[in-house]
Amino acid sequence: MGDEVYGRTGKDRIGTSAERIAVRQDDLAHKRVTLTMEEAASLPLVARTSWQALVEWAHVQYLGAHVAMTASATNIDLVRSLGADTVVDSRHQAFVTVLHDYDNVLGLLGGEKGHRHRRPSESWEPRCGRPRPR
Repeated sequence: MGDEVYGRTGKDRIGTSAERIAVRQDDLAHKRVTLTMEEAASLPLVARTSWQALVEWAHVQYLGAHVAMTASATNIDLVRSLGADTVVDSRHQAFVTVLHDYDNVLGLLGGEKGHRHRRPSESWEPRCGRPRPR
């Protein structure tokens, strides 16, 4: 008792949030001391969404692929520190003029922003929506 933990409720309780809730022990993990409670609370949904986008939708088989991201100039160092191999300045460059030979483009903003930057020969299908239960 008293351990700081984080987790995700079972698949039949998706979206359930509360300050206190009864959960199965297997749905929890100990929170690292370097994380705030807010950061830890975001991990289950962020991890699941990332897995669905990369593995289930994009069919990435090699998790360790070369990753390129867009960011404003003030966030380039942050994005690199998070693991991006290549960072495109989103305010001054269109990613399709800088990046070539990528198998997948994951558009998190969707809408016109994604359509405006696509190559004429490519289809653009933003992926978003509710996470699917595991």
